[in-house]
Amino acid sequence: MSVLIRDLQKEDLVLMAEMMRPMDRFEFDLMSNGQSVEECLQHMLRRSRRARAGYFDGKLVAVYGVLSPTMMSTGGNPWMAATDMIDRSDVRRLFLQKTRSELAWLSEGFSLLWNIVSVENSIAIRWLKWVGFTFDGTEYDIRGHSFLKFQMEE
Repeated sequence: MSVLIRDLQKEDLVLMAEMMRPMDRFEFDLMSNGQSVEECLQHMLRRSRRARAGYFDGKLVAVYGVLSPTMMSTGGNPWMAATDMIDRSDVRRLFLQKTRSELAWLSEGFSLLWNIVSVENSIAIRWLKWVGFTFDGTEYDIRGHSFLKFQMEE
């Protein structure tokens, strides 16, 4: 069992665009404004202050990062996309072990992290709550689908 976490590279995005789990693809498609998943991921990488890719035994599990609206922003927008590898119990266990330290790394320099998640993405909502994000009930409609705002303050 080997875990590799590295700075996100363009080849990781190409792989993720091909292997993204259906729920994440659903969210990306709704929020993409007509761009392909790969184009969205590339845009997110360009706008991210920090971004990484996680591999398990040489297979891509997740890409994630934090967008910064401006270089001086104290609020950031964390994002993540995963492959179906995340559903394997051995991978999930290691993912959960790494979550808090990676979140600490992502949040450096930000006093507030926030974003939105589809109400249909129950796995992500459960994980976000476990990590410490809160939901204030704010709901957004994107192309007829409900999204919930989540946030974490320093």
